[in-house]
Amino acid sequence: MGKPSSMDTKYKDDLFRKYVQFHEGKVDATPSKQRPGNDEYLRVAASTLLSLHKVDPFYRFRLIQFYEVVESSLRSLSSSSLRALACAFSVLETVGVNLFLYPWKKEFRSIKTYTGPFVYYVKSSLLEEDIRAILHYMGYVPELGTAYKLKELVETLQVKMVSFELFLAKVECEQMLEIHSQVKDKGYSELDVVSERKSSAEDVRGCSEALRRRPSAPATSRCGFCNRPGAANTCTQCSKVSCDTCLGAYHYDPCCKKSELHKFMPNNQLNYKSTQLSHLVYR
Repeated sequence: MGKPSSMDTKYKDDLFRKYVQFHEGKVDATPSKQRPGNDEYLRVAASTLLSLHKVDPFYRFRLIQFYEVVESSLRSLSSSSLRALACAFSVLETVGVNLFLYPWKKEFRSIKTYTGPFVYYVKSSLLEEDIRAILHYMGYVPELGTAYKLKELVETLQVKMVSFELFLAKVECEQMLEIHSQVKDKGYSELDVVSERKSSAEDVRGCSEALRRRPSAPATSRCGFCNRPGAANTCTQCSKVSCDTCLGAYHYDPCCKKSELHKFMPNNQLNYKSTQLSHLVYR
């Protein structure tokens, strides 16, 4: 793996220009200059860009730490998924597009974080610090805990670049969903796919084949708190299972069996020969 070639860089720069022209063309009132309303050709070009052979994945995104953001969200938010993240990036992309197309409009100079789309699509899928960082790149700063407001004049080029990366992020989520659909029968989770894409310079097909060539991922119990795979701890009293993350977050959760706190023990320390657990509680 290595840096993008000059041709690869040119391809990305050309796609960026076409992306901006596509959106600017939609507000051009002259019928002869209007561009197609469907962005499918941009999505196809973005998929090609994100699958350039032997280019280090580090160079796929310049501003957003995409894979780290996705991994953190999938690990920390039970409502997050690759499909939900694609929607979240799409909503934030729309924020950016509206801002660089209509920087003079007052309604785009602030974002209310308690509105339906923002709550259901963005806050439920992305961690607050990542939302703040992405909006900060556009020029927004938090205000009173319930809104974001532009801190100064709009830096149009910067907003265009962030919007473009959010578009790429949406397409990359869709690509990873495609990979997951091809390997989930082998026991791989969405996080496994993200980890593979983060470290691989292969395209969708290459990543899928690499995962399928490996021994099947071991089946793991789902956490009784967040319902995600990877429950590595079991309560010795009620048999409820927990992942390492929730073990700390729900330390004071009462045990349903004895009206006291759970007594979790790492699964690899359980003595199955002397104490056979009769059942596992997942929810």
